[in-house]
Order: sequence, then C-alpha cells, then structure tokens
Amino acid sequence: MWIKLCGILLILISGTGIGYAIAGVYTHRVNYLQELHLAINLINTEIVYKQTVLSEALKKSSCEVGPPVSDIMHKAATCLQNKKDSLFAPLWRDLLLNSKLHPDDKKIMNEWGKMVGSTQLAEQEKNNKLTMKKLVIARERAEKIADKKVKLARYSGVLISFLIIILCY
Repeated sequence: MWIKLCGILLILISGTGIGYAIAGVYTHRVNYLQELHLAINLINTEIVYKQTVLSEALKKSSCEVGPPVSDIMHKAATCLQNKKDSLFAPLWRDLLLNSKLHPDDKKIMNEWGKMVGSTQLAEQEKNNKLTMKKLVIARERAEKIADKKVKLARYSGVLISFLIIILCY
C-alpha cells in the first residue's frame, strides 16, 4: 500500500516538474530578451555618450545583466581585449552559436554584431536603436506565446501524470 502511494506521488511530482520545466523555456526567453534589450541600451549609452571602447562597454554591460546574456557579453569583451586586431562580427557570431538564446534572438543579435564597431558613431547609434526595437517586438511576441503555452505545459504535466497513474494503478 505504501509503495503504491509513494509510486503515485513520484509520478505526480515528476510529471508536474516536467510540465513546469517545459513552461520555464517560454518564460526564460522573455527574460533573456529583456536582458538583451538592457545590454544593448547600456552599450549604446557607453559608446555614444561616454565614447567608451567596445570591449569596455561590453564588460560594463555584462555586470548589469543576468546570465546567459552576461556570459556572452563578458566572453566577447575578454576575446576583444585578448585579440586587439580581430574583427568583432566573426567573434560575436561564434559566441552566439554556442549560446542558449533562441534562434530568432540569435539572428537579431548577429545583425547587430555585424554593424557594431565597423561603422560611424551615428550609424552605430541608429543600429543600436533599431536592434532595441526589434528586441521589444520579439519580447512582445514571446510574451504572447508564453501566455498561451505556459499554462498548457504546466497543466499537461499534471494531467499526463494523472493519466499514467490511472493506467498503471
């Protein structure tokens, strides 16, 4: 009797956990987009108004945002400082390929990385603002998707657990 009860409890807890883990993917994307927007805004301020070097701006922004965005920014700053003569765009592309970001978000950030450091200051500011607008739009889309799918994933985890319990016991 106790073994069945423990089995039922384990199935219910694990199914619920899986549902919440799947829902976490959608909520994390919204948070990552918000962090990316903040990072680009900080970098824009550092480069345009304070005229800070890109590696320093990346390092400062990495201190203000959370992971995985801070990890990407910190790695980019470190690589730029170590390889003074290298171009930013290929380095940035390689860092994005190994990141946890959604493919659509990687595309936006890759476009940003192609322009940063290779254009005039006014054009970089325009590029930063355009990227921030794209990130806002992507965040709004991600929030709509999350609103629909988070509850579904959580409830599905619980209901599938109950289905397994009913079928097995």
